Amino acid sequence: MAKVFLNRDDGSYIIANSNTELFGSSNLNEIAIIEPTVENIYISSTIESISLSENISNFKLLQGFSSNLIIKDLKNNLIANITDIDEKKIIFNKSTYILTYSDDKILINGKEIEKDTLSSDELSLLSKTLSNTNYSLGEVGDKDLDGISSINSTYHWDKDIITYSFNESIPSYYRSDDSLTTGFKPLDVEQREAVRDITKEINGLLNITLKEVDDDGDIRFSVVDMDSDTAGFAFFPTSSSVGGDVFLSSEKADVNIGGFGWHTIVHELGHALGLKHPFEGDNKLPSNLDNKAHTVMSYTNSSNVKLNFELQEDDGSIHVEYQYINPELYSLYDVSALHAIYGADSSTANEDNIYSFEYGDFIYKTIWDTGGNDTIDLSSTKGETSLDLRGGTLNSIDVYTKDEIISFYQESVDVSYYNDWIRDVVNSVDSYGLLYTGEDNLAIANGVIIENVYLGSGDDEIYDNKVDNIIRLGNGDDKVHIGEGGYDTIDGGDGNDIIYIDVNRDDITVKNYKDGYLLYTDSYGVEFKNIEIIILGDGASFNPNELLT
Repeated sequence: MAKVFLNRDDGSYIIANSNTELFGSSNLNEIAIIEPTVENIYISSTIESISLSENISNFKLLQGFSSNLIIKDLKNNLIANITDIDEKKIIFNKSTYILTYSDDKILINGKEIEKDTLSSDELSLLSKTLSNTNYSLGEVGDKDLDGISSINSTYHWDKDIITYSFNESIPSYYRSDDSLTTGFKPLDVEQREAVRDITKEINGLLNITLKEVDDDGDIRFSVVDMDSDTAGFAFFPTSSSVGGDVFLSSEKADVNIGGFGWHTIVHELGHALGLKHPFEGDNKLPSNLDNKAHTVMSYTNSSNVKLNFELQEDDGSIHVEYQYINPELYSLYDVSALHAIYGADSSTANEDNIYSFEYGDFIYKTIWDTGGNDTIDLSSTKGETSLDLRGGTLNSIDVYTKDEIISFYQESVDVSYYNDWIRDVVNSVDSYGLLYTGEDNLAIANGVIIENVYLGSGDDEIYDNKVDNIIRLGNGDDKVHIGEGGYDTIDGGDGNDIIYIDVNRDDITVKNYKDGYLLYTDSYGVEFKNIEIIILGDGASFNPNELLT
């Protein structure tokens, strides 16, 4: 912390830097004028007066010793005249004129009030001091985060615009390598459209532009013959004549979103942008993380088989197709790695967005959202959900048990005669660990801030994030973990619901508020109703009424 001595003469001193310790002289009358955005100012007992800029919304300072402290705004209006502070944190909210300066007293509109005697309106004002909103982007991935270094090849493009093109004939520099020419043909119309759609999605993800050109792009696409177990290959972005080039197998696969051909293009473009396999090199992902739910650069499928049962109209027989569900684009670690390499696009999905999911969507998705007041709507879900609203998390949305999956498929066919056969098919797929259950199906990328979540009828578990969250629980027996920050609003709905908060009894205050309760600490709070149990950091369990003060 920087030290500044204001002891030359009487007068005003402008403080423009946060984290500054101010010293004055007992013989002089110094006024510290705090600039906007400045916080965490440590004041010695010899500073007589502080003036705050009008547009400061949340100002924090520490008073070092027992003394008299005068706080005014820049129009010289008295905000507070405080004595006997004795090393207390002071939080001043300019919009509400609420000043918190001790464990048991607050100042509201210039009036000192014991916290235990707060009215409903005063509690409402207090809640605003705990509020934390951020309708933009948080901190995105860096190269030291888990999972990033294991897929970073260290070969990257050093340009803002990376061009791509489709080879219409064999380039001369391919002819020395048969693997680049055997069975050569240009990409067909569907494959080209898939490449264009994927690059458009990448442009919305990264702070670079992938731009199509007619010929000789930085990345060039071709189709060639490959072994039956190879769907494609690509070269890292190097100075080689083939650096960045992508090759797809002549055995064409499904290029619709999530299809294997689509996934292959995403994977090979990952190589062309500098991503490697997580199982290669000295830095490898642990085996439990080396799967496509964490990175599309993996070869290991998650439990991702969807069953498509179809009744035949001519004879009433039934057939089943086994469909492998792949990520829509890049997975959690891929997004972090690409952001660390190329930077993040900050204009994508910056409105108030709603993301709705349920088991029958059969998705593996990573949310990239750069702003707005956003909601994950799971109100139609029936299975269990485990959702951490913090960025950089992999979550499981609407997870079904095997019996629930059997019922799901039986109801979709709706012919009881085939119920036993459908059960046998599901059991068979499950015996190989391939059955799609919903586990690890939704990631929230680093930097993404989701404000709200609405839950369904399953027994769900939720973790809040650092901003104000609205959390609406459903009919299940749900668990909510709070404490990251901000001012949360929780409605437990039906069921037996629990709030977990990692503090002890002496660190919280609970009041009756509106039609429920207000629980707050020095740094965050939660307004809640229809919650049956509060469990504290030491494991102690309370009915909310037992915590009232």
